[in-house]
Amino acid sequence: MTLTFIEAQAVILEQKLRELKADSIGLTENGLSYYRFNLGKIKFNNQSNVQILFRILEKVNGRDPSELCLIDHGAGIGFWGLLARQCGIGNIICHDISDDMIHDCRILSENLGLGFQHYVRGDINDLKEYCVNRNLVVDGLASRNVIEHVNDLDIFFSFLRALPGESLVMVITTSANIHNPAVHWQHKKIHSFYEHQGVHTDMMKGGLDASLSGRNVRKKIILEHAPQIVEPFISQLVTNTRGLEEKRIIEAVDLYLKTGIVPPLQEELSNTMEPYSGTWVERLVPFEMYAEAAARHHFKTESIPGFYNEYYLSLGARMAARFLNKLIRLCPSLHRNFSPFLAMRFIRKK
Repeated sequence: MTLTFIEAQAVILEQKLRELKADSIGLTENGLSYYRFNLGKIKFNNQSNVQILFRILEKVNGRDPSELCLIDHGAGIGFWGLLARQCGIGNIICHDISDDMIHDCRILSENLGLGFQHYVRGDINDLKEYCVNRNLVVDGLASRNVIEHVNDLDIFFSFLRALPGESLVMVITTSANIHNPAVHWQHKKIHSFYEHQGVHTDMMKGGLDASLSGRNVRKKIILEHAPQIVEPFISQLVTNTRGLEEKRIIEAVDLYLKTGIVPPLQEELSNTMEPYSGTWVERLVPFEMYAEAAARHHFKTESIPGFYNEYYLSLGARMAARFLNKLIRLCPSLHRNFSPFLAMRFIRKK
């Protein structure tokens, strides 16, 4: 399947998505917000999805698309899976942790005549179990802006290694590109905002819940476990438990109660975590760390150049994006330093 063909199908899909009366097909409120959010940047989204699909297919050894089984991992509203189905991919496993997203992917794909074959709600272990129990031979996996939230990379890759099939090609991208100084700085601000300000409650409507800030959540966990702790030790424990999930925060508190010494901060970067779920907040991870974790589970890793959005309304923004994209092409050895996102291809051979 050529890149030109996939691009042509993306144009057809874009037209279908624009013509769809999404507010009348039964999407959830969250799903409709997510649909509108993604439709607002559909050209760049489609460009990203085109590249991910092409990068998978070029390593699947020219098999007939109708025979392939691909996973849309962390599917959201399912735009990547829709493109794959539009291109003739025979089997799509739609996976997401959210009940709403799975519900909406089913409705959206069926309304477009591009229904997915499998729907899996749950974490990466649930996905693995679903495929193993049904002996679904998986050829590829696409994942966009999910891996930066994964709690433990070793567990993540171990489950992916266990998926049925002789070979597996995965293309995974993340906007948390630590190698680009501007993106690194931007994510430091994101981490600081979560730590001190709170969490936005709706991507479209705004709203801020300060009680869910990282520091407030960790303080609550600490005081519920050990209400006898007083300042300044409360603040020191709150600071030094950044990047820990609830269980490990309690272990740190117990160690302090036993020794009288506040355990040191373990997270060297600005990264922070939602303690109850164990989900990282846009975690910054070097490419080398991803590659090392993948290698421990028999994946070979390749870094793929990213690219900037050339579809902004502002002429200045479009010109800047074109310049930076040209720079990425001219300096391939430095593509991670210039790319707005980190893109990786992982290949497993059994």
